[in-house]
Amino acid sequence: MSSTFHQRYRANRCTDGDPSTLCASDRERHAWLSIDVGSGSRVGVVSVLNRADSAVYMSWLSPFEIWVGRSAGDTTSANAVRCGDVQYVPSAAGPFTVDCRGAVGSHVTLRLAGDNRRYLTIAELLAYRAT
Repeated sequence: MSSTFHQRYRANRCTDGDPSTLCASDRERHAWLSIDVGSGSRVGVVSVLNRADSAVYMSWLSPFEIWVGRSAGDTTSANAVRCGDVQYVPSAAGPFTVDCRGAVGSHVTLRLAGDNRRYLTIAELLAYRAT
């Protein structure tokens, strides 16, 4: 699920296991992409694989935040937990890994930070359970 998405680049393309496919939102402030990890999951780390085709497009990812919450897009409720700080990453494919330290929820959300309107367009969003 995502805030909005481009028809050609649906949100589920970022969870298909194929880094050659991309998902993309419309151009907006705070675009987000959520994956369902199952109710009550303890999230260890989240990995973001950026697109790898152009430095300009790769730069759209930074800055971003990772959240664990109880619903898709949950970044503001009392139950939402931000994993680490706002992430500033280079214009590169990554992967970029964020430690969620066992935060409990049913959804992991990648949210673009900052006030600029931009596209959220990545190759993969992966969440790993805490051990």
